[in-house]
Amino acid sequence: MAAKTLQPTIQLLEVITLLRGQRRSNASTEKTSGVAGALPITERSPRQHPIQRVEGIIKSIYAEISRMQHEHISMLQNHDNMLRAYANENASLEEQNRTLLEHVKRLQRENCSLELKHNKQMSEWAKERLQYPEQPDGKRL
Repeated sequence: MAAKTLQPTIQLLEVITLLRGQRRSNASTEKTSGVAGALPITERSPRQHPIQRVEGIIKSIYAEISRMQHEHISMLQNHDNMLRAYANENASLEEQNRTLLEHVKRLQRENCSLELKHNKQMSEWAKERLQYPEQPDGKRL
């Protein structure tokens, strides 16, 4: 699959190499100047040779591809950083949840223990009342 996608690029590079070879044979008659990344401009005539135009277009396409790749890599790095931050935050929240759940379970056990104590106390008081019933004057025996 990768060979199929690279084939047009390889063919394009071969064409450029052939075209450059032809242009170099005529290089003594042309004078070019340009900035890196910009299309070459001929000083001799206002029109560029078709080979130079094709090369300029190809260079600008490669520059745009490179810029887009750089932008994509930057976006992926930002995405990875965000995912790491979310993972760290998630781990922290999971730890807090685990701690709170343990605390709730401990409080539930304490509540059950207190309810048992309360029920025992009420049972003891009920037994006391049965053993020592109240007298009509409100005093116990």
